[in-house]
Amino acid sequence: MATTGVTVVAAGGERAEATGAPVTSSPAVRYAQPTLAAAVLPAPAPNALIGAQLGGGAPEAAVPGVEAVEPSGTLITFIPTGDTTAPTAQRSASAATAGGGGAPDFTPEVLAEAVARTGGDSNTEVTVMVAGATGALQVTQTTLGDLPGAIAGLLGDIGGRIPVVSFFVRNGTISNPDGGLLIGNGFSSITAGVNGGRGGLLFGNGGAGGFGADGGQGGLLGSGGDGGLGGGNGGAAGLLGNGGRGGDGSGLNADGGNGGRGGLLFGSGGSGGNGDQAGADETGGAGGNGGAAGLIGGDGGHGGAGGSAAGANAVGGDGGNGGTAGIVGGGGNGGAGGTAQGDGVGTATGGAGGDGGQGLYDPGRGGDGGAATAGTGGSAVGGAGGTGGVVEVGGGGWGGTGGDATATDGAATGGAGGEGGSNAILGSGGRGGNGGGGTSESGAATGGSGGSGGDSGLALGGGGRGGNGGNGTKDLEGGTGGNGGTGGDGRGIFTGGGRGGNGGNGVGDQGLNSGTGGNGGNGGSGNFGGFGGNGGNGGESNGFGGQGGGPGGRPGNTGGNVV
Repeated sequence: MATTGVTVVAAGGERAEATGAPVTSSPAVRYAQPTLAAAVLPAPAPNALIGAQLGGGAPEAAVPGVEAVEPSGTLITFIPTGDTTAPTAQRSASAATAGGGGAPDFTPEVLAEAVARTGGDSNTEVTVMVAGATGALQVTQTTLGDLPGAIAGLLGDIGGRIPVVSFFVRNGTISNPDGGLLIGNGFSSITAGVNGGRGGLLFGNGGAGGFGADGGQGGLLGSGGDGGLGGGNGGAAGLLGNGGRGGDGSGLNADGGNGGRGGLLFGSGGSGGNGDQAGADETGGAGGNGGAAGLIGGDGGHGGAGGSAAGANAVGGDGGNGGTAGIVGGGGNGGAGGTAQGDGVGTATGGAGGDGGQGLYDPGRGGDGGAATAGTGGSAVGGAGGTGGVVEVGGGGWGGTGGDATATDGAATGGAGGEGGSNAILGSGGRGGNGGGGTSESGAATGGSGGSGGDSGLALGGGGRGGNGGNGTKDLEGGTGGNGGTGGDGRGIFTGGGRGGNGGNGVGDQGLNSGTGGNGGNGGSGNFGGFGGNGGNGGESNGFGGQGGGPGGRPGNTGGNVV
């Protein structure tokens, strides 16, 4: 790796040059104290290149005439070892010290120590700056989870130029897409139907897939490649790294691809791809599911959004489900359902939201249902919200909100709220999502029902609250509010039932005419000495009181009169 012609970007943005005789040898990692020297966390403007010895105190500028700048984050630099060239007028003593011997060899252990000093997680952004074979400073934006792959790519560029070494260390090419046997990144395919290349067995990211194709698998330390446009699935990571993102749907391949699995130990799952808008079948593409995280640490990938649709009987695509979290991390959120736009007589239906991913203490939220708008003479139905993610300790994920529905002279029915996620061990169930609103000028207008609350764990906590019903709004005589959701049950020792959701309001023309309020939801049942939950309140406009809960529950209040 050459040290000549290194372009240094100072903190103020000015460039400086370090010149001298070329020196090429094996790469090493040089430490600064207490930071490492040229990947900056968390990705500020690049600082001056630092070349300080481990324990050397304040860093020295590696370029003559450039004032040393105290780095604001962790720095990593790759420099040559075994340099015995004496300093010249063009190459300062400090630069020679930075390139001299004494640096630890580049090994996975050294890299692990470098990452451990950062204090970030797998999604923390970094800027990697390395002197390439041509001497120019290479700047790469990446994350800690993808840092091994970024390093593999830089080393692969060097190893690929040496015939004997290139079998083991190189990056993939169009003719040979896989990375080297040990180190290197897979090639990103540009051909439809061709998967991305795999990364090297030790270090390397998988390449992105071509149209409709999957991303390549990462090495032991490396991330999966992104799926190609047209619903390709993201590639899986190895032991440490992030899963690739699923490709967005396109054309005949309207469904989004699934996100790749994160590293077996550490790493976040890839997000699912978004569905494409509807084609001739008037149905939007479904969003892809988010990938699962690593066992120990990482977030589950978010589900992709459903595609929109237009036509007489348009149906929005369903959102993808969120991925499961690692022990330390959050579950992915469900993707939103796609919207639907009607055209003339027919029924427009919004897509359903995806379910939230499971998490030990931080589950994902259910995706919201898609909105629906009817054409002239047509009806509209909002999409249902997704179910909240299951949790082991804490509160379950909240259900998604139902989609709104709007019509002119046809019926409009709001989407139902999603159910709250259940608790598996210790804590409370999640809250149910609220129902969507239904609005029509002259047709029937009904709010969506609220989602049920999730059930409690085996101890400590109670059932989740039911979601509120959506409002029904109609000119003249008024609409009908949706019913409130049922509270979740307490299923452990001294765990109470959740409160029922409130009924939605029935709204008339400027408040002059009465609609019908929705019923409040029933309270959940208590268990082993726990109290039953209270019923939800009835909606306004002559609504009815909520039903009583289980043992110890009581009904909610009767709704008021005209809104």
